[in-house]
Amino acid sequence: RIEVYCGAKTHLRTPVPKDNNAGEAAVLRNMNALLPPATNSPWRLVVTDRFYTSVKLALEMLHRRMYLTGTIQTDRSGYAKGVVTSKKYRTVNKRKAMVPLQGTIKLAENKSIPQLTAAMWMDRNPVHMLSSGGSRQEGTVKRQINGEVQSLSAPELVCDYHRWMGGVDIHDQLRMQRYSVQLAYKSRK
Repeated sequence: RIEVYCGAKTHLRTPVPKDNNAGEAAVLRNMNALLPPATNSPWRLVVTDRFYTSVKLALEMLHRRMYLTGTIQTDRSGYAKGVVTSKKYRTVNKRKAMVPLQGTIKLAENKSIPQLTAAMWMDRNPVHMLSSGGSRQEGTVKRQINGEVQSLSAPELVCDYHRWMGGVDIHDQLRMQRYSVQLAYKSRK
């Protein structure tokens, strides 16, 4: 389903939530169109990228019997500041070493809503995530480090994100590649 943003005054058939944030509102409208809210529906998992993920959206999705997992911008309101980490380098034996180390995990649980988890996982860069239903258990992911494939520890919610979001990213890359290839060729008669 594709939704074109036409401005704030566009009249919609579905009610817009009180929060007029374009990303959150778009997710809620799409979910209403695909899966209308029902009290007896099974729980579902929705995976979003950092543009759409927010604490408000996660809470709203919980009310609609949907879990949310996604990367998040660290400046979003309500996100746990204790897990926000930046990449730093320290010199050890005349070599630069990344601090914190790759595979480091920080988790924070919301006191009033224990299902809500803020996470930081250190890949090559810090990956900040928010989940309202993902597992906090430790899993593993494969990464190529110094030319060798190694297993890194990661929360299961990162593994879920990679499993369900990976296909979307690959599709976007192929679509952009096809588009750029089409523009690269000029035909002559």
